[in-house]
Amino acid sequence: MTEETTEGQVGELLPARWFPPEDAAPADPRAGRRAAIYARYSHLGKRESSIERQTEICTNYILSNDYILVGTYADRARTGTNIVGREELLQCLKDAESRRFDILVVEDMDRLGRALDVTVEIWKQLKRLGIQIHDSEIGKLSAGQIGAAG
Repeated sequence: MTEETTEGQVGELLPARWFPPEDAAPADPRAGRRAAIYARYSHLGKRESSIERQTEICTNYILSNDYILVGTYADRARTGTNIVGREELLQCLKDAESRRFDILVVEDMDRLGRALDVTVEIWKQLKRLGIQIHDSEIGKLSAGQIGAAG
């Protein structure tokens, strides 16, 4: 039996503020599960099919983890040593600011950047927004994993 006490608590142990009102809107079932994909290949001897392969691997990861795919960003023939000219990455970061996804999935973390400072900067920006980066093989990437890649 849970009756509100004069101290504003339900029962004797739990504060009433922990219980949403009966008419409260339900939580968004997609919250924390919206995933986007970022794929990239450099101009150095790579092929267009690399994007399709990366996207397929990331999509399988998303589906196997019961996430919801909300978008794909793909930079073709772009180096990972900086962000200059990586229009899809820039759009991805802009969409991250708008909170369009909760998780960014890459086939391998080197798709984000081939230089440690680039990768770390992207990771920091997304972390500040509460967005996780997942590697399709490793899962959620930590600061240590990002730093070890350099």
